[in-house]
Amino acid sequence: MTKVSKIAALALGTCTLMGAQFSAAQTVDDPGYDNLAGKTIVYIPIAMNYSLTQAWYAGMVREAERFGYEIVVRDPNWDANAAIQAFQTAIREQPDLIVTLPTDTTSISRLVTRAQAEGIPVIEVQQITSVLPDIYVGADYRSIGRENARAAIAACGEGSGGSGKIALVTGVVTAPAAINWEAGILDVFEGRDDVTIVSTQAANWDASKSHAITSTALQQHPDLCGVLDIWDGQATGSVSAIREAEMTDQVFLATAGGGESSACVAIENGEFNSYVSFDAAAQASYLNAMIKTVLQSDEAPGESTSIIYTPDKVYSIDNLPANACWTLEEMAQSGG
Repeated sequence: MTKVSKIAALALGTCTLMGAQFSAAQTVDDPGYDNLAGKTIVYIPIAMNYSLTQAWYAGMVREAERFGYEIVVRDPNWDANAAIQAFQTAIREQPDLIVTLPTDTTSISRLVTRAQAEGIPVIEVQQITSVLPDIYVGADYRSIGRENARAAIAACGEGSGGSGKIALVTGVVTAPAAINWEAGILDVFEGRDDVTIVSTQAANWDASKSHAITSTALQQHPDLCGVLDIWDGQATGSVSAIREAEMTDQVFLATAGGGESSACVAIENGEFNSYVSFDAAAQASYLNAMIKTVLQSDEAPGESTSIIYTPDKVYSIDNLPANACWTLEEMAQSGG
């Protein structure tokens, strides 16, 4: 055999061996895919017509397509009774997992217990029920309330030159987010005499109600210094009321949200003076990790609860980074 023939034979043998190894690698079981393929998740948000629930869905769909499981949406469209019915239907369908954003602390609590008893784990996003789910992923609203309160003290408290008068615009009074947010504010304001809460009203996540509440507060307290509005989608109403009263330079507005691109525009425009982002893009990433963990777990539903709080990011016009906010298109591409 010539030298060239030997080299060719050696190369052929090497390629054959590599081909065999590659073929073997192709047939090795991959539990990360095998344990997830064919599973079904029912997603029951409060509604699908706003950026937060759309962002989580975009993130979940990206990973579902990657691993071969299915996301089925049941949209109650802000109706608590419809949410109950959607949950009842989901239990009858026996999916592998239910992911939900509850409307309040109690309306689906018994259904969470029933789902777990029937072997269906439950993940709750952003709000947690009185009966604990298997996983909670979302914002720490008590911490957000504290951050909003600290910002209000800096803007309106001792040494600021402001009146110290603060109006609170909360969400649905029975919603865990609203309860914890207000508790966080009171934690920080307790014992202080340089700030005073002059109004606390619930806008039920509705920007038009937020507008009416803030307009009334401005009329009743012409020296109002600050408005704390729980959620940026709702707080657009407060922004309009302050602008219409021509009090933008006087009234400090603090709010919070998931960091969708419109929030950064409002910060840059001076409409949101302090903004706590709970980063819905990060939430989608954590949510996807928990979905895959639960779908592969042998633990019986209801045996334990894990709470996953996303970190607060406090922004103002003075410290807003270029990458602070996200778009739905980015969420759909990256999965969170």
